[in-house]
Amino acid sequence: MWWWWWWWTDGVGAAHALVGVNKPELLPKEFSPVIDVAGFLSDGQEKRLAQEIANIEKDTGFKLRVLAQNYPDTPGLAIKDFWQVDDRTIVFVADPTFGNILNFNVGALVDLDVPRSFWSRLAGKYGNMFYWKEKGEDVSIEAAVTAISSCLREPVGSDNCSEKPWMTRTEMLFQIVNWLMGWQHDDAMANHRGKIIRGFVDAWLQAPAV
Repeated sequence: MWWWWWWWTDGVGAAHALVGVNKPELLPKEFSPVIDVAGFLSDGQEKRLAQEIANIEKDTGFKLRVLAQNYPDTPGLAIKDFWQVDDRTIVFVADPTFGNILNFNVGALVDLDVPRSFWSRLAGKYGNMFYWKEKGEDVSIEAAVTAISSCLREPVGSDNCSEKPWMTRTEMLFQIVNWLMGWQHDDAMANHRGKIIRGFVDAWLQAPAV
């Protein structure tokens, strides 16, 4: 059994559009745990990720697979047979089409060892639009793989994978501010509004946490 989270499920507005996408012609000719049809990654990054994924599988027995896409340009359901997806597989789909770039399909055996909250926190920190627009899609992908690798290596227990990844309110606010400043860079009032925004952020950060 699989726990389908985000990508091929209801609840995110894109589920029905994704159902039925099946383009095996977009698959590579040879097996690879990383498929980048969107062009987010360099050749060097793909090789590093593939090596890290191989190490994860060797050390933990879990299979991480990464698909970078821009819907509808995706092999879609064809990856299931190509990767021989099973209950020990994590399918990580990097697709910025619907805002958050990080999406995960998690096998049942992975679900037993990794808290579901981990995936939502991971998407919240490295997948949010402000992060990948500022850092780049490739950085989001690499950061997520690193976090997954760390999590899968932790001893299973009541608090495994619980400490990270968290986005602090400081990180979140300054990512929002940087994005807003970039968005308004052609406006004659950009500097004035920037001072107002920074003043708000400074005051908010100095207030007691809630």
